[in-house]
Amino acid sequence: MLSRSDRSFLKGVCLGDGHLRQTTTYPSLHIAHSRKQFEFLRWKVGRLNRILGIKQPIKDRESDCQTGTFPSCQWWSNQNELLLPIYREL
Repeated sequence: MLSRSDRSFLKGVCLGDGHLRQTTTYPSLHIAHSRKQFEFLRWKVGRLNRILGIKQPIKDRESDCQTGTFPSCQWWSNQNELLLPIYREL
């Protein structure tokens, strides 16, 4: 069971920088930032890993946009049962 604070944090991430992706069983959460925002993402991922009970690392990637390609850092969870009520609500 999620605390009110953790539930609010997850909702904020999903409505802000992240997005939920429905898979076969449970949703997964995906987040991407510019490498310039790595420290902010690291803080966020620390809390997300704790809430979801996982240890997913941040990955370096190249992201495409209308103006070209830029260095980014990304994180995603595996399918997680704790995300299902939030997915249904949002």
